[in-house]
Amino acid sequence: MEAFNDAYNFFNKDKTGCIDLHGLMCTVAKLGMTLSKYDIYNELKCADLDRDGKVNFSDFIKVLTDKDRFLRAVVPEKKTCLDFAGNPGILLFEILSKLVETSALPRKTIMEIVR
Repeated sequence: MEAFNDAYNFFNKDKTGCIDLHGLMCTVAKLGMTLSKYDIYNELKCADLDRDGKVNFSDFIKVLTDKDRFLRAVVPEKKTCLDFAGNPGILLFEILSKLVETSALPRKTIMEIVR
């Protein structure tokens, strides 16, 4: 759980400690990813499981431990590969993958995540 907390802390968050649209847009830009505001908004809606307009830590954990979303993220259909409009709900996985790939998280965290 600590590894997911480290990953969650990488995201820009609002004053309540939740990831909102602005925070998700900033995080995507910080990682050099290019997505439209529309795609980011739709990804936020997919990750906002309690429908409060933000992604809290509970939403974050539930999304990243959802087996169906995980499979869509790591084994996308050929026609939807990295197309967020055609394969919604995978942005948090893409960000987590980028954090691991770029060693933006502590080594211990990376080892826990990839285990």
